[in-house]
Amino acid sequence: MGGWAGRLRYTNIDSVTKAESINALRRNRFALDQSTFALYGSYQMRLNESWGVLGGARAEYTGMEVAQLTSALVSDNNYLNVIPSFFVTCKASDQTTVRLSYAHRIRRPGANDLNPFVVYRDEFNVFSGNPGRIGKTEKIGR
Repeated sequence: MGGWAGRLRYTNIDSVTKAESINALRRNRFALDQSTFALYGSYQMRLNESWGVLGGARAEYTGMEVAQLTSALVSDNNYLNVIPSFFVTCKASDQTTVRLSYAHRIRRPGANDLNPFVVYRDEFNVFSGNPGRIGKTEKIGR
């Protein structure tokens, strides 16, 4: 499996001999293999001398294989996003053009957000990722 792989080691230290040994119960071996494929199409049209519009759509397919190697958990997470975009331009004068746009953006989760291994930061703070998380779209208007 390619992609991102993270290793975090916890050791036990013998108080008498000061010898270190790996604590297998807190070992975090994680691998993420992610592929994204995209297709984009757009159409532009001039309405008259001053006005123009452009519309488009982007289709993105994301395939992920998440493997928590320590606990032998493997999860596939595949999803499709269709992201629209729309632009309007108005030529107010020879030196001034006004442009309005609307689009979406995808924010994909990071590797640590997907890793289901439980990390105890201290007695009050515990973190574990969710391998079922998908990318989140955000609206952008300008």
